[in-house]
Amino acid sequence: MTVFDRLPTKCRLLSFGMHLDGLCILYRKDLETQDHLFFQCEFSTQAWGSVLQLCQTYRGVTSWSLELAWVCGGLRRRSLMSMILMLARNSLISLIWREKNVKLFRNQESSRTEIVARIKEAIKFRLRG
Repeated sequence: MTVFDRLPTKCRLLSFGMHLDGLCILYRKDLETQDHLFFQCEFSTQAWGSVLQLCQTYRGVTSWSLELAWVCGGLRRRSLMSMILMLARNSLISLIWREKNVKLFRNQESSRTEIVARIKEAIKFRLRG
C-alpha cells in the first residue's frame, strides 16, 4: 500500500470528501500526505536521519519517491549494510504509521529516541532469524 501511495493519509481522505483537518498529526504544521508523513515531517526526518547516522550513511533525507528509488536502486547489493538499511526503512515506515495511529486514537506519543530504539530492535530481531 505504501509503495503505491494508497495509505489513508488525511490528504487522501480529504480527496474522498471526508470532513477533517488535513494537518499532520505528529507536528500539526503541514498537510498530511504520504511524502510528508514519512520523509518531510520533522519527527520522521529526525528519526530517519538518526538511523542513517547509526548506519554510517551520510546523506540527506529526501522525498518519498527519491528515498524509494535509492532503496530500490542503490541498495540492491546483497551486503549486510544494504539489508540493514532496507530493514530500517521498512521499520521506520511501519513505526511512523503506528505512531500516527497511537497518537490519533490513544493520545499517546513516543519520542524520536524511542522510535529509533524500536527500529534497532526490529532489525536485531530480523537478523537473528
